[in-house]
Amino acid sequence: MNNKLQVQLDDETPTNNQNIQFRPNPVSSPWSAKAPTAPTGKIVGAFSPGDEGSVFYNREIPENFADGSDDLFMRSLIKTYAVEGREGEDGNGSFYLKRDGAEGAAKEIVGTHFGWTGAKRDNFVNKKMNELWPKYDVLGEGFIDVAKGPTMLRSLLGEVEISNKLQMQTGEDLRIDHQFRPNAVQQPWSAKPEAAPTGTIIGAYKPEDANTSFYEREIPDNFSNGSDDLLMKSLLNKYTLEGRTDDAPNGKFYLTKDGASSVAKEVVGTHFGWTGDKRD
Repeated sequence: MNNKLQVQLDDETPTNNQNIQFRPNPVSSPWSAKAPTAPTGKIVGAFSPGDEGSVFYNREIPENFADGSDDLFMRSLIKTYAVEGREGEDGNGSFYLKRDGAEGAAKEIVGTHFGWTGAKRDNFVNKKMNELWPKYDVLGEGFIDVAKGPTMLRSLLGEVEISNKLQMQTGEDLRIDHQFRPNAVQQPWSAKPEAAPTGTIIGAYKPEDANTSFYEREIPDNFSNGSDDLLMKSLLNKYTLEGRTDDAPNGKFYLTKDGASSVAKEVVGTHFGWTGDKRD
């Protein structure tokens, strides 16, 4: 038995040129297990949408997608479905779609366009994603740049008359003329921003605003004295709107239909003595 404990006989002793390494069995000696190589890659340690608002992460949407006037669909992909790469302990501003994120976006789009839910929607998405994903994740990395998302989802919908309405903005020359807006009730992020109102009386000052802390109505000189046209003075004082320029009154007065109706009722009442329904 003692002879069996001898591992190496003198005549089997390795020469100095031989390099023999020994590591114990990691099963029986866990401390001996070789440390695994630290993972590397663009999305290693990436921040997920669920990390948003935590004490350690705040997602910042890129400036070209941050405002209401930008592509809301792309902004939703970044905010709701993409992961953000990490540099140290912070996000690095690079966003990627993993397959599960892409499938989540696809289900939302399919549900919005076709009205499908449950198994019908999921089966359609799974089938299409099995066909499309390898074409976009050509290196088999398990993720794609978020910029490819709109193009892939457009392909997923398939039908030209629908896919052409999917608004895209990918950083490549892939814009199309038609715009897509999902159902704004189901997807509030998709509501198209209202255009800022324009016009002569937008933000105009009303008669009741006069003598407040922010507005004082000044009657034009040619109507401000007692000898001037009292009807015109009354119109300016009681019924007209005054235009606004750069948050200040601009001296231009306008009658809306409601204001004109009120003037007419006063004049008819004064001249004919009529009131109520007869006057109105």
